[in-house]
Amino acid sequence: MPNVTARLYHMPMSIKAFVHEDMDGDYTILINEALSIQQRYEAFVHEMNHIDHYHFEYDSAEKVEKETDYETHEIA
Repeated sequence: MPNVTARLYHMPMSIKAFVHEDMDGDYTILINEALSIQQRYEAFVHEMNHIDHYHFEYDSAEKVEKETDYETHEIA
């Protein structure tokens, strides 16, 4: 499994979190620091679902988000 680093980051409230894959295949999850503890957890789980299901290969961001939202609510 690749290395995953999570960090709190100042960003607009319209963005809860996002994940970036680096050239080594490792990931950084940036989570909006303004979110509550529960929202941060949900955002982290959401982004981990993207990593676990390797959603970086999908053509449709909308499809990926719908699938990931469903999976996140099943876990959280």
